[in-house]
Amino acid sequence: MKERRKKPANGQGILFPDNELNPIRGEGGGEPLNVETVKKLLKDQGVCVTSEQSQEVLQFLHQLSNIIVSQFLQNEQDS
Repeated sequence: MKERRKKPANGQGILFPDNELNPIRGEGGGEPLNVETVKKLLKDQGVCVTSEQSQEVLQFLHQLSNIIVSQFLQNEQDS
């Protein structure tokens, strides 16, 4: 039997410090993140970024989500 890893804190971190602010939580999620939303969420946390930097953050999150989904699917296939 495979050991399951501890689940990450859903939506916790600099973009979503608590689940109430997380626009992508829950079934079906909310509206997808966009450049302006990322800028606002980061600014609310005291981090000022440009539109270009916000776009880079979105690209990074997209790449990270692809990795996470791939790993999940691989783990499901291995079980």
